[in-house]
Amino acid sequence: MNIHNEIIEALFSRFGKTTWLTIATFIALALAIVAYIFFIRPKRNYNNKFVNYVRNFLNFDELVIEPLIKILYVFVTVYVILSSFSYIEISFWTFLTYLVGGIVAARLVYEIVMVIVGIYKNTKK
Repeated sequence: MNIHNEIIEALFSRFGKTTWLTIATFIALALAIVAYIFFIRPKRNYNNKFVNYVRNFLNFDELVIEPLIKILYVFVTVYVILSSFSYIEISFWTFLTYLVGGIVAARLVYEIVMVIVGIYKNTKK
């Protein structure tokens, strides 16, 4: 048995799961209040880039979903290109349809999602 399991078992056997969840709730509430006081409420810029990033992140001024969507688009496009070669043994036209159709479909879905994100960003200001 490793040390991690022993600590978890000691916490739950001594305090119980409900007590631990209550403690976790109060810790989360305290940290949320601290984050609000130091990051969310202030409207000034700090000299530290990391602190500015955290402030923008917590205020939803900087969206995390944009880079994730871009990475997902590249992944889907590469997957469609590579997986289309498995259809070449069925027929060349199936391969070509899957390749072109998959890339076009991925791009259309990506652009629709980015339009929705753009609308959110423009209406927020």
